[in-house]
Amino acid sequence: MEFASLTVSEIILFGLTMIVMLVGLVGGLLPVLPGLPIIWGAALLYGLLTGFSNISVNFIIYWGIAVAAIVLLQNLLQVFGAKRMGASWWGTIGAFIGLIIGIFFGLAGLILFPLIGAVTFELLAGKSFKIAFKSGIGTFVGFMVGAVLQIVVALVLITTFAGTVLFE
Repeated sequence: MEFASLTVSEIILFGLTMIVMLVGLVGGLLPVLPGLPIIWGAALLYGLLTGFSNISVNFIIYWGIAVAAIVLLQNLLQVFGAKRMGASWWGTIGAFIGLIIGIFFGLAGLILFPLIGAVTFELLAGKSFKIAFKSGIGTFVGFMVGAVLQIVVALVLITTFAGTVLFE
């Protein structure tokens, strides 16, 4: 394998692109950041700014389709997980609010607060604790499966992008 010959400006742009992509990777856990679209957008911007000299338009198109499909699937997984366990929209809203609050409490907050939010909002909607807790677990599991899926795809996209730019 041989490194691609990049100009100094392309190397700097590549470094900045990788920083933006890492911010997008964090978005896999934080719903306030659209992780995959940020990563894909960084690749698109890199392609546009370099005249697609190191990545192809097809690379951008294929990954754009994949990102759109994964974002849709992630949302469907969360709703399906919640609905499968009997959650209402109240539970989903509670999980989202809990997730926002959980951001300020580290990884434990990101795990616990969506569950607490879903259960609390289901209780406020008049459900029994048993049903509310079951709904909260479903919402939480759906979110976690979607987040893991997004992180895996984000890592593959970042790695593929870096490999394409540096080695082709």
